[in-house]
Amino acid sequence: PPDGDIPQPGAAEDAWLCCLQPLPPRRANAATKLLVTRTDLKLWFQWPQKEDSQPLLPPLGRTKLPPWHFKMLNDHERNRRYELALAKAIRKASERRRRAEPGKVSVVDCGCGAGLLSLMAARSGAEVSSLELSSIISDITAQAITDQISPEPPIRLMTADVRSLFTEQVGHHDVIISELMDASGVGESLLGVLEHACKHFAAPGAQVIPCGLNLTGALGW
Repeated sequence: PPDGDIPQPGAAEDAWLCCLQPLPPRRANAATKLLVTRTDLKLWFQWPQKEDSQPLLPPLGRTKLPPWHFKMLNDHERNRRYELALAKAIRKASERRRRAEPGKVSVVDCGCGAGLLSLMAARSGAEVSSLELSSIISDITAQAITDQISPEPPIRLMTADVRSLFTEQVGHHDVIISELMDASGVGESLLGVLEHACKHFAAPGAQVIPCGLNLTGALGW
């Protein structure tokens, strides 16, 4: 409004939305297309990459993913760095296997969520064991794997707490990866999950991603 006042909601037919999610600026030449995904709690918006592109997120009204997954899945810089680290680790493991024990590189994804890192590992040529605690999320993961890789995806999905599994169920792996990262870095049991995974799932010389964590704190008053 010209006076700068924030409009107040009125009758249902006059319903309005206030979008607080920042989107990268984009110049609008004519009609502008915006993709929207919703959960029971939130609406999430994204720009289409091109005219015929498919959204990264599930279609409107068809997703059971918790709200925080949307922002994480669309954090392109974060995902790019994970993919670079994962591809590098798989290359190193492949070279090590050629010198010692030939075979396909294996990756275990601890807390795989919607399966993004598992799909990245499979795309780099690895066999993947994906571990996810939530049955609701693992159902979505299974569908994502089927949609992206067919007919026989090199990904084995297990729905269980990582810390309840042992070598007999999961096996030994060349790369251990986890993206259980919240804002503090350690709030989603990352350290406990990786400690258990390294003890029970690590093959000799296994690489761990992330292998370190720098935290910066500040006191306020």
